[in-house]
Amino acid sequence: MPAQSTAHIAPPQDQYLLFWDGECGCCRRAVEWASNRDKTDRLSPFIIDLLRQPPMIWTLEIGYWLIARNRLFFSKTLFR
Repeated sequence: MPAQSTAHIAPPQDQYLLFWDGECGCCRRAVEWASNRDKTDRLSPFIIDLLRQPPMIWTLEIGYWLIARNRLFFSKTLFR
């Protein structure tokens, strides 16, 4: 029977991708806010051009509309 290694292999460091469109000022500030609080460098903001293509652009517009309509709620709950 071969000897088993007692060396512990650490799993790869968790990395979190934060997808955003790269243009929205609100999104830019949210990405900056999240990046400034990421002390472990696990967050990787990633600009994707796919969001500018239908049907993704429609989803983005609806999401932006919902956030804009509820701006006070989101500012009180998310960005303290």
